[in-house]
Amino acid sequence: MAITTTQYSKTFWLFNAAGLLAYALLLIQFFPVNGPLDHWLIAPWVDNTGHFFARDNWWLTHIAHHGVKNVIIGLIVILMIQLIGSFYRINWHHYRWPSGYVLLSTALTTTLVGLLKSQSEHACPWSLVQVQQQHVVWLDHLTKAGHCFPGGHASAGFALIALFFAYWNQQPKRAVWYLLATLILGFAMGWGQMMRGAHFLSHNLWTLWVAWAVNLGLCAIIQMYGWYAQHRQSVQLVRQAHLNH
Repeated sequence: MAITTTQYSKTFWLFNAAGLLAYALLLIQFFPVNGPLDHWLIAPWVDNTGHFFARDNWWLTHIAHHGVKNVIIGLIVILMIQLIGSFYRINWHHYRWPSGYVLLSTALTTTLVGLLKSQSEHACPWSLVQVQQQHVVWLDHLTKAGHCFPGGHASAGFALIALFFAYWNQQPKRAVWYLLATLILGFAMGWGQMMRGAHFLSHNLWTLWVAWAVNLGLCAIIQMYGWYAQHRQSVQLVRQAHLNH
């Protein structure tokens, strides 16, 4: 599928634009970063000394963190092979659009999340938890900490939401399954980091928002380019018709 034929419906734009805005408003209003819901959800993973007892858990560090990330890297390598192969093998041509789109989108998403983290003042939960008078309390801010928002590890999972946008026009059922799988993977990766004290859940919910916004913006650019290409082609056909007459 060529870029110039990639046009999304009005329903697609309405649903995604309204959904993206509503999701952001819900997070701001009801799920503030380092807020009551974050504290309540992460509390079971903190002992009475203020230590995250699962921080160095072997399964969470080696399987849920490093292992899953390596699997996703392997998937990216496969997509790169498909993209390159599509230029040399005719029967691989159908891989060009989805592979190219997913590679571009995941690169943009993970890069943007990394840039946001590098400038963020929000610290990780394990830096904010303290015990005062035998009670666990949470600091609002640490001057020397930060660089922990949005969730970086979950971005590798949520970035694969690009599969939904890549396949939506041609194979919507397949796209929905990819969307469900991506959400499960991203939330699982984020939850594992929350258990370790590396992130609040809100960090990962905003990572999903970033991935969604990147894809919607990318789709908008692609669609505008398609309109421009079609307009240019129409102008050329009109000129050619005048020359023939």
